Amino acid sequence: MRILLVFLIFFSSFFHLKAQESTSPDTTTLYQKDAVNIYIDCPGFDLNHIKENIRFVNYVRDRKEAYVHIMVNNQATGSGGYEYSVFFIGQFQFSGTNDTLKFNTEPTSTEEETRAQLLNVLKLGLIRYIAKTPQASFISIQYNGNNEGAGENVKDKWDNWVFSFNLGGWFQGEDSYKYSNAWGSVSARRITPDWKLIFSLSESYNESYYKIDDTTSYISSNNSNSFRNVTVKSLNDHFSAGGSISLNTSTYNNYKFKASLAPALEYNLFKYSESTRKQLRFLYTIGVNQAYYNDTTIFNKTEELLFMQDLSVAFQYIEKWGTISLSVSGSNYLHDFSKNSIDIYSSCSMRIFKGLSLSFSAGYSFVRNQLSLSKEGVSSEEILLRIRALQTSYSYWASVSLSYTFGSIYNNVVNPRFGEE
Repeated sequence: MRILLVFLIFFSSFFHLKAQESTSPDTTTLYQKDAVNIYIDCPGFDLNHIKENIRFVNYVRDRKEAYVHIMVNNQATGSGGYEYSVFFIGQFQFSGTNDTLKFNTEPTSTEEETRAQLLNVLKLGLIRYIAKTPQASFISIQYNGNNEGAGENVKDKWDNWVFSFNLGGWFQGEDSYKYSNAWGSVSARRITPDWKLIFSLSESYNESYYKIDDTTSYISSNNSNSFRNVTVKSLNDHFSAGGSISLNTSTYNNYKFKASLAPALEYNLFKYSESTRKQLRFLYTIGVNQAYYNDTTIFNKTEELLFMQDLSVAFQYIEKWGTISLSVSGSNYLHDFSKNSIDIYSSCSMRIFKGLSLSFSAGYSFVRNQLSLSKEGVSSEEILLRIRALQTSYSYWASVSLSYTFGSIYNNVVNPRFGEE
């Protein structure tokens, strides 16, 4: 019954949005008729940053639809840096037109320095393909056009909708231990400059088997199901409005069924177009949760209706010397402000001076809002196996690393023998 309800919400929302769009004026798409379609395979790089800085091509999500398939690989060099190889593979009308360009980074190169080099190499490598299209008339030493003026715009037959189905599992075992995990998900999303629409449905099941001796064994399991919708409307360069709807079950958190509705408003101190370099976002959410529990909670509840609010601040700054990220969020239930939580996260990767680099990340949570904990408590086995949520007033994690590199300034040699870096 609940699964049917999820799909009814999904499809009613979908057709409602389509009906709204059919009555509104046709919007100009960002796809260019005469531009080269490219697919970029570059793990570890920010694809959004590339899209914002190279606008004279069309980006496709499937390599088989691309006129040029670009792959980025790297190998460690003798001094501790990396040699990046950028492969340009022509397809369709560019079949057989291939190229390879390379660039080197130093051991102390920051993320900003590395991606600036990649952007330059991508532009250089794409010129030979652009030169054979009408887009060449918009190219000089630097691209001065934009998506609206660079060629005739065309309609996307999928109207920017992307659908995904995933199914997977993980299995391992030995004589006295076995573990299995299975999961599946379905998602649909439509992302444009004005709207972000995401629908997702997922399920996960975990089971562990422990053999203590010939007469004693223990089996533990937990499962979860969830549906989530996120809708965001761009209001201007600094404001966005929207909200989320979620339905879920979880044996770990003692939820037989939980439904949430949460409108939200966000303000970004910087323009959203600058988000790959810097952002300072303030997000306020207020919502309602209807919860049904598997076991009676520590507050003697089997079900309850809860109103809550959340305020989060997220800051990120990327420069040549490194990257800083910091976020703080706080939430509380409106019927009792003492039932609250505060989450803090920070990370930093920076070059202190030539040769010396520091990176760290950490997170800390103050926990005062565990309303769903079971009144029956948990067994010793459940504590050791962590298959049920435990009462706590805090949680934390942290990592830190410091590195110093000196010696030869030359960084061109690549020697992959024995696979040693």
